[in-house]
Amino acid sequence: ASGITNNAGATITVNATGSVTDTLNNSGTATNSGLYNADVTNTSPGTVTNNLTWNGNLLGNTGMVTNASTGTWTGDATNSLGGTLINNGTWFGAVSNAGTFTNNSGATVSGGLTNTGSASNGGTIASLTNTNGTFSNTGIVTGASSVSGGTVTNSRFFQSTLGVSGGTFTNNTGGSVTGTTTNTGGAVTN
Repeated sequence: ASGITNNAGATITVNATGSVTDTLNNSGTATNSGLYNADVTNTSPGTVTNNLTWNGNLLGNTGMVTNASTGTWTGDATNSLGGTLINNGTWFGAVSNAGTFTNNSGATVSGGLTNTGSASNGGTIASLTNTNGTFSNTGIVTGASSVSGGTVTNSRFFQSTLGVSGGTFTNNTGGSVTGTTTNTGGAVTN
């Protein structure tokens, strides 16, 4: 198959008993409530909503992609500058963010987050690599993390080591870093 192109103004809907297996280039509206097996590129003004099971990488996003609280997405995600990625469910894979990424309360990202954009975590993320941009944590970051640029604000838990070589890390009241914090050139406020 050569892939599916869903243009602006067009709609793809996969119902609970339905499935699609093919790559997707989307600038319209795609809603999955069944099984979708595909890598996807989402271009503004496109929206992609996963309500159940999506297997495939998010290759790029300048529109809006939402993984619902009932959704499980398996694959790595690239959220591009101008894109919005919201995870309310389970994400098995890593997220690379240059746009706006929100991991809400109760949501998980198993593969960690690399951030150069604007990101926030109220759920659980495996690790953080912040090279630019902003990251706000009111949830849990479980693995070894690093800050080499940008601004990171923690109000809850970093459960492993933290390396700061640039940028700013602020540990607010109620925030904690369980592992050793090593500062080799950034600013750390506790």
